[in-house]
Amino acid sequence: MASRSPISTRTWTRAPAVSGCRSGGPDCGLPHPGGGHSPCAVSSVLPRARLCFKTAMDTQTDTAPEPLKPAAGFVSPYWEDYAIGRQWTGGHEPLTEESIIAFGRLYDPQPFHVDPEAAKDSIFGRLVGSSSQTIALMTRMWTQMLMAHDHLLAGPGYDEIRFERATEPGDVLSLRVTLVDKRPQRSRADRGMLTFLVEVLRQDGETILSARAPMICARRPAA
Repeated sequence: MASRSPISTRTWTRAPAVSGCRSGGPDCGLPHPGGGHSPCAVSSVLPRARLCFKTAMDTQTDTAPEPLKPAAGFVSPYWEDYAIGRQWTGGHEPLTEESIIAFGRLYDPQPFHVDPEAAKDSIFGRLVGSSSQTIALMTRMWTQMLMAHDHLLAGPGYDEIRFERATEPGDVLSLRVTLVDKRPQRSRADRGMLTFLVEVLRQDGETILSARAPMICARRPAA
């Protein structure tokens, strides 16, 4: 398989802090300092956080990677061409405090994802990245890695997802994908199933996340 170019480091701007609930705005569903849920102004802050996140993505020091093109002469493999044990590696996703906080504020606003000081009193004892962020980065790296494999049609989901350890600022994530199983698809003679072991690794080779990912793959047409 053709070698892949690393994904460049991104520059993020810091979103405004969101802590608790303030009065005066639409109902955000967050706990109100006086108890229960009450209309508040947090909803006026969250759009700015989303704008900050979008602006950061639009104004990176280097834009997101363009879709990878297969090497000259590359022929997308059919189900019959995949051999159990085949392995692919690639990806380069640096994590910073800013990127962890920006993602956490939008999608997983727990204290240990969004507040370095509060995170010191958490079970982790430090700021850590959201597992949802790890899954998102895994998906991007895998998509980039296997984009030229046109005969991989769809995936019904992930099985046996394991979060082995938390990510933190300074980590650089990469991906290792291993084909562990293949079988014909009973309902469709023109398709087969492939099962991949997908592992997100950090810079020291330790596994951050692992999952089994079944994929539907086209079979070679009859001659």
